[in-house]
Amino acid sequence: MDFDRDSVTIDSMTASMTASTFAPRAIPPRWRRAGSAVTFVLAASAIVTTGAERVFWFWTTSPIAHLEVIAFYTTSVVALFWVLHRYGVHDLASLVLTLPIFAYMTEGVLTPVLYSGGPFVPIFPLWFTA
Repeated sequence: MDFDRDSVTIDSMTASMTASTFAPRAIPPRWRRAGSAVTFVLAASAIVTTGAERVFWFWTTSPIAHLEVIAFYTTSVVALFWVLHRYGVHDLASLVLTLPIFAYMTEGVLTPVLYSGGPFVPIFPLWFTA
């Protein structure tokens, strides 16, 4: 069987390439950290959503509704983690003092938006205490 000169050249070029030529580049460490942080926040939001909404309120068959509520709760979880990091919360007493920020973000900001009371209704949590 006869081979063309071009096919021999192409074959010799591909034979000289190693597997490392086509290996994907490593993910930069800061992207890995950011991915880990986003995963942690979304997991924490899913846990909070299950504990706060899905245990006491309705379950729906729409997966979009579940993801929507998790997305809303992400704002409160991010605010909580920011406060924990900003003020260096490392003990139970400090945690007890910072958890009302999470409760207010959830019941004072998030709940009125979710249930059509309007954004940033500052007296909404008083409805439950009266």
